[in-house]
Amino acid sequence: MNSTDSNTDSLSDRIFPVAIGFSYIYLVMTCYYVLKPVRESFFLSEKGYGQLPIAHLLVLVATFIAVLIYTKATRKLGPARLVTATNIFFLACIVAFWIFLTQVDTSGRWLNWLRGKMAWVYFCWVSVFSVFAMTLFWSVIHTVFTSESGSKCYGIIGSGATLGALTGGFLTSRFAESVGTNNLLVIAAVLLAPCLVLGSILARLSKANSTSQKNVETTEAPATKTPTKTTTPKSAIAIFRGSPYLCALGLIVMLTVVITVLDEYRYNKLIDASFTERDEKTAFFGNVYFFSNCIGLFFSLVLTGIVQTICGPRPGMLMFAGLVIVSAIAFLRFPGIHTAFYSMIALQSVGYSIYQWSRECSTRGRPPSKNLSPKDSSIRLCSALALGLRRWR
Repeated sequence: MNSTDSNTDSLSDRIFPVAIGFSYIYLVMTCYYVLKPVRESFFLSEKGYGQLPIAHLLVLVATFIAVLIYTKATRKLGPARLVTATNIFFLACIVAFWIFLTQVDTSGRWLNWLRGKMAWVYFCWVSVFSVFAMTLFWSVIHTVFTSESGSKCYGIIGSGATLGALTGGFLTSRFAESVGTNNLLVIAAVLLAPCLVLGSILARLSKANSTSQKNVETTEAPATKTPTKTTTPKSAIAIFRGSPYLCALGLIVMLTVVITVLDEYRYNKLIDASFTERDEKTAFFGNVYFFSNCIGLFFSLVLTGIVQTICGPRPGMLMFAGLVIVSAIAFLRFPGIHTAFYSMIALQSVGYSIYQWSRECSTRGRPPSKNLSPKDSSIRLCSALALGLRRWR
């Protein structure tokens, strides 16, 4: 172990960056789970559930464009500087949305038309916000810690995301009807504002850690260097095409997402018909996110580790698929807002905890003995299907 690792692994050196990382992801996720219920109720009130499939397609396009912009911006600015820039941009967007929805009189024909278009923009923007916020945070936090110290700290930091989601759902359900849905954007802006300072601190920690590692590598470099063969890194698409295992995992995740989106469409149809006021819809979504994250936190602390250690990632992935089927049957047998409420909580709580970590362990391969193998019967068909499609192409 080098000196950098030993210094970073000491408890006193880890407390400050862990506290900053925990606070940052906590505030970002709290902000997101205030923005998300506002998005759902805003779109249902303005466009109705019938436009949700188009909205999800637009989210796909917007996310693809955002990823391209993110890749180019990361190369020019670096993840650390990009965190501050994106936080300023997102904070300005929240303020602009709030001004338009609360301070601008949309009774005119043109402004009323613009308000309808704003529902599409806000729906896509919140999805892009979640992708950028999480991706940027973890890209920076990986440069703050070494690989050894990060394995000890990521669990604590990641718990801030769960607590933030829980807090965001509580704030939304508590204040949606008292202050109004539109004014929840003020709460979101207040939550995101400290991230400007926290993000700059993470950027400085990242720069300091990178500098110290370069110094250590320079001092420990051998006197004579052997020539190394440079290889061009493969793109993500090339890696997937070359691995039937990853193709199978991607297919499983894709099918799960498709089924989940169809379920959400059915639930949103019922929610749109059950509540006439927009604030009531926002409070409903806030309650769903609050209780689902409470249960998801319990699963993460109690069940997820046991399932991964004893059975590996396969049961967690199959559990979520089975729960989707059970919830669909329950909704067909007992159609109603209460069935939708409990089904959404059950699906999201398992999806945020056991299923998510099972998927991560499947791709990362930890522990090796419990890694999800293509030889398992649960994904043998998907793996063969992906390999056949690859050969057919």
